[in-house]
Amino acid sequence: MENDLRTALARDEFVLHYQPVLRGSPGRALRIVGAEALVRWRHPRRGLLSPADFIPLAESTGQIGEVGAWLVERACERIGAWQSGPLAELWFALNASVREFAPGRLYVERLARAGAPTAWRARACAWRSPSAR
Repeated sequence: MENDLRTALARDEFVLHYQPVLRGSPGRALRIVGAEALVRWRHPRRGLLSPADFIPLAESTGQIGEVGAWLVERACERIGAWQSGPLAELWFALNASVREFAPGRLYVERLARAGAPTAWRARACAWRSPSAR
């Protein structure tokens, strides 16, 4: 599986799904207030894999940075397009491995290169690893 992971990016096997976040109150209709970007791996033999099936491997083999960069770039592309249209009021969340925050501002710089709004980068700067507290 490690070798498959090494070539998954080149073969365009990762895909993002967006899970809506709903808010409402009793007796009122639910409304979408945001969404979370969820990465999945379309493995050629094993089918659609959840992050639990490959993120630990990506972390242990040092490939998490490449997977994380792909996630940020694709999510920022899609979310940027959505936020310039009728979905401008929604918030979006990306999950990141704690290892991606270890190299200091690298994650924030990755968000900037991908075109993420300044507010997203500020939130990423404010995040602290539990081990850093």
